[in-house]
Amino acid sequence: MKTLVVGAGALGGYLGACLLRGGRYCTLLVREKRLAQLSEHGLSLRLPNDSFTVTPRAVLAGGLSGEADLVLVTVKSYALTEAMEHFAPAVGRNTAIVPVQNGLAHIDVLSRRFGVDRVMGGMALISAAMNDKGHVNSSFTTAEIALGEQAGGPSLRGEAIAELFEGSATTIKVSESVMLDMWEKFAFLAGGQAVICLMRATMGDIIAAPGGRALLAEACNEARAVATASGFPPRQRGRP
Repeated sequence: MKTLVVGAGALGGYLGACLLRGGRYCTLLVREKRLAQLSEHGLSLRLPNDSFTVTPRAVLAGGLSGEADLVLVTVKSYALTEAMEHFAPAVGRNTAIVPVQNGLAHIDVLSRRFGVDRVMGGMALISAAMNDKGHVNSSFTTAEIALGEQAGGPSLRGEAIAELFEGSATTIKVSESVMLDMWEKFAFLAGGQAVICLMRATMGDIIAAPGGRALLAEACNEARAVATASGFPPRQRGRP
C-alpha cells in the first residue's frame, strides 16, 4: 500500500516514522524548512521505551508522482485548504483519505473536495512534540488512531490500514462508529478547553476553585448538547 503522509510535524512525523521503520512505502509531503531538517537529521522518533531514526522519502508540493492508496492528513485545520491543493495530484479513484485532526469541520471540507466515499473519519490519542532539530518526542509508548467509514459499519480498507501499522508504536482501532467517536472527543475538548481559556488557569486550579467544577460541567454539557443536536449524542460512561 502506497501511503502519503501530509505534514511531518509531531503527529505526521510519528506516523511516518512508524511506517518507514516497518519497511512500508511511505512518502512525506512537507514544506521547505521541514525538508531541510529531514535531509540533515533524518526522521527521529523518541519514545519512553524506544528511540530510532529513519531516512524518509520527503517531497515538496509539486513533487508528487503517481497516486497513493492512502493519504494521512496530519496538518492543522487552518492549513487544510492549502494542503488539499498540494496532495490532490496523489488522489485517485480508489484512494482512501484519513484526516487525523481535532474537530469535525474538516470532514465536510475534504468530502466536498474529494468525494464522501474517499474520506474516512479519524482521530488520534497521542502526546508528541518536536524539538528544534525536528526530532519527534512522545511521552506515550504507543499512539492510538481510531478510523472508520463516515457512514459507520465494518471497513475492509480500515482493516488494511490497521495491518500497515502492525508491530509498530501505533495501534489502529477500526471503529464502526468513528463519527460518534469524533464527536465525543470534540465535546470533551471543547468544554474543557473553553473553560481553561476563559479562566486562564489549569484544570486542577479550576476544579479546586469555588464554582469551578460546576462551570466545567456546564461547559461540557453545552458541548454535549451541540453533539446531540448534530445527531451524535455522546454515550454515557461510568466513572472510573
